Amino acid sequence: MVKKDEKHYAYFEHETVQAMLHSLFRFQTAMQAQLISNRFADQVILAPKMSDHKDRRSIFLWVRDLDVTPEQRSLGYVGNYAKISLIQLPNKKWTLSMTRVDVPLVKHPVKLRVGKRFPNTGHPLIRGIERGKTYDNMQQAAEALMAMHEEFPEISVPGVNRLRIMMYKKSEKGKSPVQRVELSVVRRDDERYIIDMKILGRKQEAAEQAIEPTPSPQAETTKRPGAKRRAPQPVEGPYTAMVNTRRKRKRK
Repeated sequence: MVKKDEKHYAYFEHETVQAMLHSLFRFQTAMQAQLISNRFADQVILAPKMSDHKDRRSIFLWVRDLDVTPEQRSLGYVGNYAKISLIQLPNKKWTLSMTRVDVPLVKHPVKLRVGKRFPNTGHPLIRGIERGKTYDNMQQAAEALMAMHEEFPEISVPGVNRLRIMMYKKSEKGKSPVQRVELSVVRRDDERYIIDMKILGRKQEAAEQAIEPTPSPQAETTKRPGAKRRAPQPVEGPYTAMVNTRRKRKRK
């Protein structure tokens, strides 16, 4: 049995979801079909409040990218609810069928934040990162990053299993709350995957640190105790040097 904190929402590309959407399963008995249905349900997050107590064979769940129409996507949908049912075929065999269930967006567990320019710590993906959310494989984690890029295409740059994006995060007084972060997929020792978040410094600060001269250790050790530090002399150009020479001659 999969632990509760390791479960995830089902997604459209999953092989079991595809088999149920096209009713490809074939079982000799309803018990076999129910066994496979229960096994899949144990791996994903369900919607028990939607279950019909009179129909204990059916299972309700939310599936990412399931039959999302362009109109729904413009409103913030990223998935739809679905119902898994046991169906008996004309040849007396059984199959599993998955059908979409229309539910208002306000009741969806995951949705786009339409109109927000920057994600913040309340975004589902960022919240999952801070809670240590894990993924079964690299593809799932990479798809989560791509979904965020599609949500904020103007402020993010996708890479191979990584994403650089601007986000709103509470900062110290006087500093900008908008920070540039890098999200990358990392494989753990237990062969599960997480998304790591690293805050990136400003390019200008990095450039200034790269060209800032560092004092020579030898110069510090050879300096005489109590000696006054001479102020740096300005570098003279050809015209300045000529004017200064004339002034010295007049003084003589």
